[in-house]
Amino acid sequence: MDTVEVDVERRIGKRMNLVTAAYEYRMHDFLVNVFTPSGLGQTQNAGKIHAEGLELELQIRPAGWLEATASYALQAADYDPNDKSLPNSPQHLAKLHFAVPLGHKFDFSSGMQYYSSRDTLSDASLKPVYLADFTITSKQLLPNFDVRAGLRNAFNRNYFDPIALNPRVDSMQQTGRTFFVELIVHGGR
Repeated sequence: MDTVEVDVERRIGKRMNLVTAAYEYRMHDFLVNVFTPSGLGQTQNAGKIHAEGLELELQIRPAGWLEATASYALQAADYDPNDKSLPNSPQHLAKLHFAVPLGHKFDFSSGMQYYSSRDTLSDASLKPVYLADFTITSKQLLPNFDVRAGLRNAFNRNYFDPIALNPRVDSMQQTGRTFFVELIVHGGR
């Protein structure tokens, strides 16, 4: 693997931090699953990937009670043979995360993500998707015990992710809106 990456981090005032990264990767002769004409998979040292991209991230704390991070990545990734687009590699990826306290015992946070279209193993193109998650987390609710609850895929987006099962089954529908509750037990004496 040949890798070149340049990272720059810059503090902007007291409440903002900017992180940038530019990269290029070249990978050769790694293990790939190659499908035979009969549809069976065979592992071979044949892979070649070239990826290059730029990432920007802004971390901001405009007030003592609000914390936010926004990021954007632009990438191009292809692999041999024939310089095909690398499966499950979106050209654009954007994320937004923020967290605010709800009183002294709880925090509310949200994570939002956007993936541009992605190719599957058989070169089908999957639609872009925007996902949002919302979470409430307790802070020292009881000694050695906290709770986290929330919604994943809060807007109930219908989307598929690429999978590498075989050329005929190369994407899988993901779950819609999901409610979750986690009980967190901290080690105590």
